[in-house]
Amino acid sequence: SHNAFEDEIEQESLMDEISRRLSVLTPREQFIIRMKFGFITGYEMDYKSIAEEWNKTHSEKEQLTQERIRQICVAALKKMK
Repeated sequence: SHNAFEDEIEQESLMDEISRRLSVLTPREQFIIRMKFGFITGYEMDYKSIAEEWNKTHSEKEQLTQERIRQICVAALKKMK
């Protein structure tokens, strides 16, 4: 059975692995993946919330719909494999 320490190590190595794999992504893809899996806020976000966060800080021509966010997320995860 796992103890808390082992769980923590496992969690950390998973985070390290994900961080390492994030390096193949564009900054935009990284932002979306980090938001999606709770790297930034500590909790996982849905596509609608990610779109709102992104659109708050980007110009009108860079705005993304939640569907576009979903597509980028799917593509980014494939890239990370």
